[in-house]
Amino acid sequence: MISALSRYQRASGAKKRAIKRVSTKWRTAGTLWVASFLCSFILFELAGRVVVPQFFPTADVGAGFTTPDSTGFHQIAVRQAEIIRQGGWTKWSLFPENHFPAGYASVLYALFGSQREVLWLFQAALHAANTLLIFLILRHVFAWVPAAVGATYYLLYPASLEFTFNLHKDIFFSLGCYLLLWAFLQTSRPTQESPWSWTGILGIVVAGILVKLSRAYVYPVLYFLALLVPLRVFLESGSRRWGKVALVALLALFPLWSADKIMNGIPIRLKGEASLDQENRGVPGPLDNRGVPGPLDNRGVPGPLDKQQTPGLVKFFFMNYQNARMGFNQTEGRSRLDHDFVPKDLKEFVFYIPRGLQIGLFSPWPTEWGTPGSSTSVTIWKKLLFVYGPLNYLAMGLLMVAFVAGPKRIEIGIIVLFCLLVIVFFAMIVSNVGALNRFRNPPYLLLVATGLAWGSYRLMQLRRLPSASRKGIIL
Repeated sequence: MISALSRYQRASGAKKRAIKRVSTKWRTAGTLWVASFLCSFILFELAGRVVVPQFFPTADVGAGFTTPDSTGFHQIAVRQAEIIRQGGWTKWSLFPENHFPAGYASVLYALFGSQREVLWLFQAALHAANTLLIFLILRHVFAWVPAAVGATYYLLYPASLEFTFNLHKDIFFSLGCYLLLWAFLQTSRPTQESPWSWTGILGIVVAGILVKLSRAYVYPVLYFLALLVPLRVFLESGSRRWGKVALVALLALFPLWSADKIMNGIPIRLKGEASLDQENRGVPGPLDNRGVPGPLDNRGVPGPLDKQQTPGLVKFFFMNYQNARMGFNQTEGRSRLDHDFVPKDLKEFVFYIPRGLQIGLFSPWPTEWGTPGSSTSVTIWKKLLFVYGPLNYLAMGLLMVAFVAGPKRIEIGIIVLFCLLVIVFFAMIVSNVGALNRFRNPPYLLLVATGLAWGSYRLMQLRRLPSASRKGIIL
């Protein structure tokens, strides 16, 4: 009787401690989100009301935005908001004139007005959510101080602030990427924390919807990224390894398939996308009646598809890739790289991957820092690279060390592989560094944040060691 009572008391105490730990985690997460939200909104106000009008008036390209696309989306959203006011919400479309940013902005404008503060409040909330997700991802590897260092760098990074300050779909794509990686890490956790696994499954569904809405052409890559989840379990599992791997693979792939089906079930007016417009230059161009692009002729230009020809799956995706690459090669800009190159076959594609990785990780080159850009905002950003460029390179170097000698190297490996796959995907398609900088921003900044978190982790370790022991330590 006493033994049973003792076991009950221990179990009850363990349950209370677990509840307390979860409660503490949620309070920490809530505090970080609130602080990030307030900081983001204040920075947006300073940029929109003081910095741009007073010091860089030529950066304003219309309606207070610093990118032309944002001005166009804003105007479309204003028009649709007026249509909603006059005809009701049945007139609303998530993709007015084939632009998703205008669709979600029109909801805000119809409800609260088209003042810039309305958009900034919403964007600041999403920017804070991205900051929180980076913190939670890094918490899988580091203590909260190094994780907070990496998340703070993302929060204050000028490029991430500019992409959030302006009206673009990038903030939703960032949210989808970070939520997906966090959900993958949650799903592959040990079975004793199964409630987090179900939270991870829900996160995969939501992340899949966000990616589908913002950059649908990236969605097939998510199935490949999902293989990182069973990989983690395979590297750590002991007995019954293959059973656990199969179960976790199912837990990762089924939500992605479900999210895809959810989006396909939405009425066509809510999911129509432009094929090759100013915002989505990386999307393959128009297809023929069967949905298959024509083969390349001798000049590397898609030609008519023979009626008897039915390309296989690999060839189909490769033709779409070629069309997308050519679409970007034809755009104008001062920051084009390899804009005359289109792989003729899979062999050329594979051999170009190292070059794509180099461009994706290290462009723009130091020789381009401070040079004039295509707009005032781009010129300002290139000057800021004298400060942030060396920090990013340093973070990449620290990340290489962390990948080999860091704590929880499996988690670091998953973070690095996830980010590299997304970066290479864009770098192989986008031949304009300015556009690539925006597309690659989510995985690139997560890599940098991970490297900086590792650096702060090592500094904290060094401070705890006696001075005599520090001399033999190499980061």
